[in-house]
This record gives sequence, structure tokens and C-alpha cells, in this order.
Amino acid sequence: MQHEIFLDKYEALSWIKNPKLTPSRKPKREIRFIDLFAGCGGLSYGIHQSSLKNKSKSICALAIDSNKAPLKVYEENIPHEKNSIINKNILDIINIECKSGLTENERTLQKKVGKIDILVGGPPCQGHSNLNNSTRRKDPRNNLYLACLRAVDIFNPNLIIIENVPTVVHSTEGVVQTTEENLKKIGYHVKHLNVNFLDLGIPQSRKRHVLVASKNKEFCESLTPTNKRIQIPTLEDFISDIEPENSMMFQTGKLSKDNIERVKFLFENNLYDLPNELRPSCHKDKTHSYKSSYGRLKYDKPAQTLTSGYGSMGQGRYIHPTERRTINSREAARIQGFPDSFSFSKVSLITELRQMIANSVPPQLTYTICNHFFNHS
Repeated sequence: MQHEIFLDKYEALSWIKNPKLTPSRKPKREIRFIDLFAGCGGLSYGIHQSSLKNKSKSICALAIDSNKAPLKVYEENIPHEKNSIINKNILDIINIECKSGLTENERTLQKKVGKIDILVGGPPCQGHSNLNNSTRRKDPRNNLYLACLRAVDIFNPNLIIIENVPTVVHSTEGVVQTTEENLKKIGYHVKHLNVNFLDLGIPQSRKRHVLVASKNKEFCESLTPTNKRIQIPTLEDFISDIEPENSMMFQTGKLSKDNIERVKFLFENNLYDLPNELRPSCHKDKTHSYKSSYGRLKYDKPAQTLTSGYGSMGQGRYIHPTERRTINSREAARIQGFPDSFSFSKVSLITELRQMIANSVPPQLTYTICNHFFNHS
């Protein structure tokens, strides 16, 4: 029986806007997981929500990220074991060059972490992204994908979920192909999925490649992209009811004098795309494909790909549909699928806040996959 990677927008809305789920007093089981390239915890939060839905308990046994700021947010929101959150470059912990056996450090880590049910990872995608015009397809960061494969050798999880941009399959290094080949050699079944965030019930048109692996053949073979998309999630559904507060989450981008005039023109002429003649000279007289830059969002449509530049109208379509400003971080967090109960209070810099929200993965991805996995285990 096929299981489509799909979440109705109303279900997505219900746990974005409503309070946290209450843990079961008598959980069926404990789910132990590790999160490589953890960021602020999007993938982990999806596991946590799924475990609660399935009357189970989840706990992070290991989370690694080279950036300290998002790990403070991770620590506040994700149930975790003591000393399990590590702020280091993953290559200082996992040796992707070692071809035989585990290193001494890896054996020590294996013993410390113990049995693992789920491994998730979202390796840095900038090296594979179409937005990277300088080193795309051949970039030293591309090999970080292989850290997930090495971690499988160390921890032998029951379920593996690795997320990246769709173009990762075309990397010069062949990281996806290498990962699949080696996973199959050690008994895993592998499924490749191209998932649009719209199919996760959130209002953002953004596609991702997801590699799912498990030793449960029936589970892997049953996963499939969806054909259910009937009602497109819209920005009005997700952000129109937000009440402003006095916090960094509601800080908007500072508009220059010229940009104030550009925003004024958009609203006074009921436009959503800025005419070419009103763009800066670096855009104006050149053939460009950045039509959405300096644009205004539409309430009856989803957002386009969210980047850390959502506080600048020059970096994308980030002007609010009905207000003469850029979107704020509370709105951006909802667009990324984070509930209002997910706290970003530990962040001290607006640049760090925007970066961690934009770089995260909607928790609905792991939520939908894990719901199905728990039914098979």
C-alpha cells in the first residue's frame, strides 16, 4: 500500500497555531535519534511531534552543528540527553576518509550515544544550490553529505532521512549515489523523494530531495510523492492573524529612502512586481531572472523560497501583502512550518535569527515520514 508524503494544510495549521501536544503519561516506547547539521531543530522537532502523536517519547541522543547560535534554540525546544548537543565541525567528530573500521574517537562516541532509532541530517546545501553560481556542483561542502553515511556505520539506525536541494543528485562528487550504493551494501533499502513544501501543508513553494533508508523494505517501497494537493496553502491562511509584539521576532527590515518609494509605488498601483525602470541600476538595464526581487507577496498564494534575506526587499519577494514593510521573523517561522510555541528567545542577533529560520527544514517533513514509519515498526 502506497503512503504519500502529504499533510493537509489544516493539520499543518492546527499545530502551528495551537499549544504543544501533551506527552503521554505511559508512552508506548522511547525513540532515540541523532541530528547531524542540526541547526535550530526543524528535523528533530518533526520527530518529536510525531512521537507525541503516536503516544511515544522521543529524545535526542546527539545533535551536532558548527554554529553555536541555532544550537541554543535547539536546546530550548528539543528534548535531549545531557551533554548530547555538540558545537563542533562534524568532520572533527566523524572521519569520512576512513575506509575500514571505526576510529577510536568514533568508537568512544558510539559507546556514549548508545542505541539509535532514527538518524536525520540536512547537510549544507549551498554547494549544490542553483543560487550558487560560483562553485555549484563542485564544492568542498558537498562532501559533508557523506558524514551522514559514516554516521550510519557508527550508529546503525533503523531509519535514515537526509534532506538537501534537488540538484544534490548532480554533484560532481556523486555523494548521493555513493551514499545509496553503500547503504544497500549494508542491508538498507533506499527511496528517493522530491518533496515540495506545499505538499507538507505549509505556504512555501520550495522543493527538496529527500533520501529515506530503512531495513524495512515494505516501508521504503511504500513511500511516494503525493497527488493529493487540492487546496494550496496560502499566506493568508498562515500569517494574516498574527498580532504584533515587541520582540525581535517582529522586527522588520529597515527600508532605504529609495525602497520606501518603491514599496509606495507597489501599493498605490496595486502591483506585486516592481517595474524594471524602478529597479536599482544594477538590475535595471540588464537581462536578469530575478523578477521576484523588490516584489510584494500575495495573500492568496504561497511564498517562494525563503532565504536569510527576507528582511531585505532587494533579495526576494519579501514585502508583506497588505502592509508596507518586509515580513518579520514570526511570519517567516510560520512560512517554514514552525509553531508559535517553538521558542527563538535565546537568539541575540537579528541576522542569526533570519539565517537559522531560513536554513531550517520544515518539521512537517520528518513528521509525515515518521508517522508512517511508526506504523510499520
